[in-house]
Amino acid sequence: MREGRVHTRVYLSLFGKVEVPRTGYRDRGRPAIFPLDAELNLPKRRYSYPLQEFVNDTTMNQPFRQGVRHLQKWLDQPVWDGSAEAISRESSEDYDAFYEDKPAPTAVSEGDILVGSFDGKGVPMIKKEAAKIQGKLNKGEKRQKKKEAIVGVSYTVEPKVREAEEIARGLVYGREAKSGAEQAENGGEKPRAREIRRIASLEKPKEEIFRTVRADLDARDPEGDHLLAVLVDGDRGLEILAKQTFGDREGVFFVLDVVHAVSYLWEATHALHPEGSDEAKAFAYERLVQILKGRVGYVIGGLKSAKTKRGLRGARANAIDRCVRYFENHKHMMACDEYLAWRLQIATGVVESACNALVKNRMEGCGMRWSLRGAEAMLRLRSVSLSNDWPAYWKYHIAAEQRRLYGGVLQMVHRAKEAA
Repeated sequence: MREGRVHTRVYLSLFGKVEVPRTGYRDRGRPAIFPLDAELNLPKRRYSYPLQEFVNDTTMNQPFRQGVRHLQKWLDQPVWDGSAEAISRESSEDYDAFYEDKPAPTAVSEGDILVGSFDGKGVPMIKKEAAKIQGKLNKGEKRQKKKEAIVGVSYTVEPKVREAEEIARGLVYGREAKSGAEQAENGGEKPRAREIRRIASLEKPKEEIFRTVRADLDARDPEGDHLLAVLVDGDRGLEILAKQTFGDREGVFFVLDVVHAVSYLWEATHALHPEGSDEAKAFAYERLVQILKGRVGYVIGGLKSAKTKRGLRGARANAIDRCVRYFENHKHMMACDEYLAWRLQIATGVVESACNALVKNRMEGCGMRWSLRGAEAMLRLRSVSLSNDWPAYWKYHIAAEQRRLYGGVLQMVHRAKEAA
């Protein structure tokens, strides 16, 4: 039944406010439908899709309040903090469906070695959410204020020959590298990570993130004939999940991040030699070369012997014990001679960069606190953007929302036109 009165809808675009008059049709007991909304592809909210994208572009990289003030200044549009947050949440709704439908990168754009890597990064939560992280506290414990986002990356690289001595020089003596992780991948020019997909989530179980990375890598290599390096930083939980997820795959290597291992080596080194001294650097360099040549047992034995011969006690002895214990616990993932022979990645620089770029840079600003739902939406949008999928995702999201809003309406309109 056609309604007698005309309904006016407000539409806000980059160019200003528009009022759209349209006729409604209603069946008894059902909400009205407006065919003109479908014909014009109007969005769910009053904000046009270009304006919504502008809001997302702005608030993905700066606090909502600051981003909204910026938009109001330049667009002269009434965009409010709550509206920007709602746009962010709703814009992320098609994240999972998009990646399920997205085709794998072409072989031409890929390297020959697959890499998956995982880490975690804390996100500060509002009090209500923080209270859920840890229930009953033991005496002396402080309530946690952050919830860990699990971060995963999948990408490919070209194999590159790197010598143990060259890598060790970069890690111990290199001063111009941006980070130890980058130096560890160098041996000259850094192997370039290709077609990186970055993922981060607070809501999803860790197992699901691992399965998502596995599915992405399998899609890149459906025949399973490429080598795969799975890198973690020594966290036992991440190692267990990695082996549960990838253990059935042929040609997989589970690799301990060499930079993380080097941090323990430096701690032991400074228990024996003054920090910053030439002796310390020479000692660390020689032991790191041995580690990279697969002689972890030799290094462990040497550290134990040095501790005994020098009669170390207290903090210095504990530093060596920590290093020895770490190497012993992770020796099965420190076959660096084998990894280098296969020209694999041995550092987690890409996932560490993702932790900072995807999570820290946006989620840990001064005074920021997040709801679980709001944080998850922001992580999804930033995952899409930093994986260089934003243009394709935004088109996908618009099409998906239009189907949800008007799929049935358009069918009714078409049937009515045919009947006429």
